[in-house]
Amino acid sequence: MQPDSFASTSAAKPDSLEGIRRQLVDCAAEVFFRNGFKRGTTKQIADLAGVSQSLVSHYFKKGALMGEIARQVSSDFTRSLEEALAGDYAPEEQLARIMRSFMESMEINRKPFAVYWKEFRSIPEAEAEQAQALEKNYVARVSRVVATAQQQGILPPDHDPALLTEGILGMLSWSHWWYRPGLHTPQQVAAAFRDLIGCGIAERQPAESITHPLVRHSETKQQEDTFDPPGLQLAAIIQSFIRSMDVNQRPFAVYWKEFRSIPSDDAEAARARERAYVARVVGVVESAQDQGVLPPQHSPYLLAEGILGMLSWTHWWYQRDQYNYSPDQVIAAFCSLVGLADHYPAAAHSAQLRSGEQDPPQSQNPDDVQNDLTGLLEWVEERYRPVQQTATDVAATVADLVSPDSPRRWYPGIAAREWKGRRRSILDTAARVFFARGYEAGTTKEIADREGVAQPLVSQYFKKHEMMGEIAQRISIEFTISLDEALGSVRHQLSVLVYTLANSRALCDASHAEAGGQAGIQRQVLLTRMRGIIAAAREEGILPSRHDARSQAEGIMAIISYLHSMDRQDQRTADEIASTVCTLIQLDYA
Repeated sequence: MQPDSFASTSAAKPDSLEGIRRQLVDCAAEVFFRNGFKRGTTKQIADLAGVSQSLVSHYFKKGALMGEIARQVSSDFTRSLEEALAGDYAPEEQLARIMRSFMESMEINRKPFAVYWKEFRSIPEAEAEQAQALEKNYVARVSRVVATAQQQGILPPDHDPALLTEGILGMLSWSHWWYRPGLHTPQQVAAAFRDLIGCGIAERQPAESITHPLVRHSETKQQEDTFDPPGLQLAAIIQSFIRSMDVNQRPFAVYWKEFRSIPSDDAEAARARERAYVARVVGVVESAQDQGVLPPQHSPYLLAEGILGMLSWTHWWYQRDQYNYSPDQVIAAFCSLVGLADHYPAAAHSAQLRSGEQDPPQSQNPDDVQNDLTGLLEWVEERYRPVQQTATDVAATVADLVSPDSPRRWYPGIAAREWKGRRRSILDTAARVFFARGYEAGTTKEIADREGVAQPLVSQYFKKHEMMGEIAQRISIEFTISLDEALGSVRHQLSVLVYTLANSRALCDASHAEAGGQAGIQRQVLLTRMRGIIAAAREEGILPSRHDARSQAEGIMAIISYLHSMDRQDQRTADEIASTVCTLIQLDYA
């Protein structure tokens, strides 16, 4: 029988001596997470713990606290792993227990774990060596389980066990950044990741003979400008991310480790792009769940964070010059790990096709509709039959979509900035210096020495206080551009969505008809794909932020349905309907 919690023995009673020590270590981790080790003080720790500063000093000198954090993290995770692997279990059950034990340890160690990685250089040498030895042993034990699972056909056998191990541990380790107790339990996260790598009880089954209404088919010219299937899109996301990481590994690592050193304007811009990136991945994951490509029983957010964690954690271990793995080997291994092996070979070909795509035709003249918005809204309330919302709610959403004054989220866009030649090289060297020594300790002289140039030349390109901002801008812009190349930009995807719907009255009718069977399945698939694209459009400030993505999907469907209902009278073509809708919702192109 499994224990209630693999981490249950790690948390000491708060009124015991060990409990007091643990409380102080946890508070120290919180302070160092917020302020960094150098700026954190024992007074801040005492205030957070609700004790006197002298009590903190009685237990720990500040210099010893990072060693205590390292000891707590490494011992808690090691103890939890030992409990998870105690007993005779099949490899798939061992993997499930490893994931559960890891997440249960993470729940009580999220801030200590984060500080352990962000402030590793501040750990005293003896404690650092001990923690690294336990870490290597942990990875080796997981790798042996992975290798056995490969031999038994549970995990894909054609890849180095070390690569698959890093992928699994990456999913788990990256949770220190996004996991919040209360939103999801450790068991829910572990179960989602278990099923993501195919070790769950329920097998993935494709939805019964669904013809996706928005996927790319090469047989007909009419559908050439629609969307790739979600499995192919996920493989393209993995490919674009790893190739971006290959040329941005140290800047990416420093972006996360030294985020508090980024100027506020640059940090805000980078975070806005990051939120939009995650929203796009979540949308593709949700569509993949609808299509049976990913397990449907879990939150799409959890599965998306698992995939992004697997990719993001490569910043810690992957360096092409130190390993014999090419980016393509990492991409292939990760695609196989999450069940996308069949989609990966086509991802590059799809990106090449997309590079030549053009945006759909722009609006002719929507003035007649704009001048009769009352008629549009009355038609929605009286004749449109929504899937889930009321007609009145949809009418309110339509009014919001077509109003130029509706509030939109701020989004920085993709500025015309390039990081090439010496400019890029200096930033790469700065990232290596800041990664090794920290931003505050790093100097432009050390950057110049490593770069092999004079210090004034470095300052000619960047002042030190500008470097972290430039790194943040470069990371967020280059990863976003890479995603745009993999999937198409959000503006392009949204306009293609409108264009496709305008060219198919049947799709619009199916979206609000009271029909079951194949029509009902297609309706759900359609709205799921729409919600994902619209959620990303809201994050990028393309659509208003007042109503959620589900409501806006219904709103766009209602506008198109209204125009379809009028096209016999007005003799509009499908292209004119599409361009009219694009202009009504302010979907223009710079």
